[in-house]
Amino acid sequence: DVCATVGAEFPDVKFACFNGNTAVEPNVASYRYTTTETGFLAGVVAATFSESGVVGYIVGASNANIQDSLNAFDDGVAFVDPSYTALQVNIDSMTDVALAKESAEAMIDQGADVVLGNANTAGLGVIQAADEAGIKCLGMVSDQYEVAPNAVVTSIVQDNATMVLAIVKAVVEGTFEPTVNLFGVKDGAIYISDWHGNDA
Repeated sequence: DVCATVGAEFPDVKFACFNGNTAVEPNVASYRYTTTETGFLAGVVAATFSESGVVGYIVGASNANIQDSLNAFDDGVAFVDPSYTALQVNIDSMTDVALAKESAEAMIDQGADVVLGNANTAGLGVIQAADEAGIKCLGMVSDQYEVAPNAVVTSIVQDNATMVLAIVKAVVEGTFEPTVNLFGVKDGAIYISDWHGNDA
């Protein structure tokens, strides 16, 4: 909304809104991930590592790209084993580490043996909960292995550099358009990080 408002005030400036869903003539575009791919990959990997058949996904917002990821996470888990349970919770905060940790602990109490958090800083609480409980965790957005090497087996990466380069290229080459631009696996913007010794 802010991009659209400010874009109208400065029509000669190009605005690229990250993780947005807005495109406004003549100068406001959005660049975001194909988060269905992020969620699906996370679901497949979480279910593959699970031994209990219960996995958990904690998110920090209810915007469209997060909801897309949540729905696709269910699909990814079911792809591996339709009998598995995919727990979900939205803590409605991208900064509350304690609440994310508490939510992950509740999932662990319900039998989850793999958890992940898509909640910016709050997601660190999910990793803490997994590390303390001695279960597996997936990193999200960046490779978070170094946060807790005993817990984080791999990460689902969303590579901002891919989108930044695409924006710069569009502006330099004069092809920038007021559209919503999606970036996914085929663009190299979404991928699974190093397996950190968990390749098998």
